[in-house]
Amino acid sequence: DAIRAVQTLLNTFAEEGSRPWIVLHPFTSVDPASREVVALATLRAQVGSFVIANVPEDTALPKGLEKAIRADVTLVPLTGGQRLAASRALFGPTTEAEIIERVAALGDTPLGVLEAARMLIGRGDIVFHDDRFIWRHKPQHFAATVPVGALIEDRLSALAPVERRILEVVAVAPSGAPNELLWDIMTRDGVDGATALDAISHLRDGAFLQPDDPLQATSAVLRGVIFEATEPVRIAELQRLVAEALHASGIQGFPAGSLGFYLYESGDHANAARALLHAGAHASRAGFMRAAMRLAAAGVQFDPSPETRAEAASITQSMPPPGMPRTSASAPPSSRPAIEENQLSGANTLPPTGDLGRKAIDAILSGNFDAADHTIDVAIAEGCNPQAADRLRAMAHLVRGDVATAVQLLAQSKEGPAADDRARVRYGVAKTLVLLHSGRPLAAMRAGLRALGAARALDDLDGERAAMHAVASA
Repeated sequence: DAIRAVQTLLNTFAEEGSRPWIVLHPFTSVDPASREVVALATLRAQVGSFVIANVPEDTALPKGLEKAIRADVTLVPLTGGQRLAASRALFGPTTEAEIIERVAALGDTPLGVLEAARMLIGRGDIVFHDDRFIWRHKPQHFAATVPVGALIEDRLSALAPVERRILEVVAVAPSGAPNELLWDIMTRDGVDGATALDAISHLRDGAFLQPDDPLQATSAVLRGVIFEATEPVRIAELQRLVAEALHASGIQGFPAGSLGFYLYESGDHANAARALLHAGAHASRAGFMRAAMRLAAAGVQFDPSPETRAEAASITQSMPPPGMPRTSASAPPSSRPAIEENQLSGANTLPPTGDLGRKAIDAILSGNFDAADHTIDVAIAEGCNPQAADRLRAMAHLVRGDVATAVQLLAQSKEGPAADDRARVRYGVAKTLVLLHSGRPLAAMRAGLRALGAARALDDLDGERAAMHAVASA
């Protein structure tokens, strides 16, 4: 339904002779399901659309956009001449050349040049006098550029405590949160209205906050620096206050998934799970099956109580099973490591979820990784141990050829409650395969032999068979 709605909107532009532009900004704040809706709708619409996004290097594009005709523009540092031009544009033609050159030397990006100017003005080194900028105090010579984060940290160090607290609220609260929510959080944080107004005015004058409503940081980089510079205990406290404010405003007024995230981060796992299941039920009714499945699975991971499992199962059981044809997410057969069915079965520890483990393995072997992900999510929602699911996800990424993610998931699968002996055998088989395809055959052999010995001691025939095949491959 959501895809068709966006298609209809885009086609309406086509009837008017226009080509729509869709801007996903900030990209990392747009949830994956919404990114996929935009991608699929633009591909299926009758009009060519422009989709613009500033995507971090370590963030994947939606599968739909990977197919689209696109131009990738990599932002590189400014040249010396470009820095001077940016600095000159900031200060104007009447500013003496030394100021322009000093600011240009500090920043190697447009934001870096801007933050360098703000830093020197904020320190009082540069002042505006007689309609031009002049030196008040010449700072020490900088031999090289300064990272933009360090420039921002220098400016943050001069703020009053209450100003810093307000910026921390803005950084921790959901991106794009309305002013009413931010004011509620500040009040819960003990900042009174009059003090907050004065501090906000000063923060706007200092270019920490946007000059007009809503209350937002002047850049995503500044927001990130504030967050990274905030003590973890303080972040957890603010996340609790954000959750309280979100809950007080009514779940309908802000995404329940966001409420679940903040509740979980603040340590309230049970209520976090309830919020995620609430969001999952809405997602299911709206036709967002993948999002609903992941929300239900996350709810069980947050709070694996019988009540949570029962509600998550009711969400998953209302969904049609995924189809099994190969999808665009499949890696080319020639690029996949050769992993046999019995090796995957030996790494599988998905009971008590019936034949879901079998379905996940079939999907992995057929190259349908979307169906495999879906099946593993169903297994989690219906009671599968999350660490066992991580092991099977690791195998899926290994078959796909993504060894780095497989290593990460395998390490993650060791966390949580102590595993039983048979689960340790399965972990050993999975570790053998990951080590083998990481180019470490001797380490793989040792891991496989340990798994084999453990399986024999337990009289675990399935584990022994899988370990034997893994050792033979090594």
